[in-house]
Amino acid sequence: KMIQNGADPNGNYLGVSPLSMAVEGLDVDMVALLIEWKADPLMTHRMQAPSALDLAEKLAKDGSATQQAPAAEMVQLMTDPEVVKARLKSIESMLLEQQAADQKKARVFVFVACVSAAALTIFYKYIVAAIPNEGPHGGDL
Repeated sequence: KMIQNGADPNGNYLGVSPLSMAVEGLDVDMVALLIEWKADPLMTHRMQAPSALDLAEKLAKDGSATQQAPAAEMVQLMTDPEVVKARLKSIESMLLEQQAADQKKARVFVFVACVSAAALTIFYKYIVAAIPNEGPHGGDL
């Protein structure tokens, strides 16, 4: 949303680019989105700092077992536009599935709320209203 509102995908945020932050966080989907939005994988903001591509390549080679697979995928995203297109289609499908699931949950919530309101109305009408209202001295008010 920030980039749609004019934020720079190659901006300097405390000496680090958004793409480098996404690589460090192993956020493959964000890397795909930033590449689509023209983030430069070779850009650096500090002297001697590795680029996002350098960082991803290092993690793919030397990272822990949990880092290597996502890092290798990020390297592919930064070097092959077709991989970016495929990943974006995957993200879109995932979001559409999530949206459908959220809509189903919302319908169930509304149904439960309506049934609960109906049950409370019946309870009040037939149970609470039938109880005599007695004051502190035992008589009706």
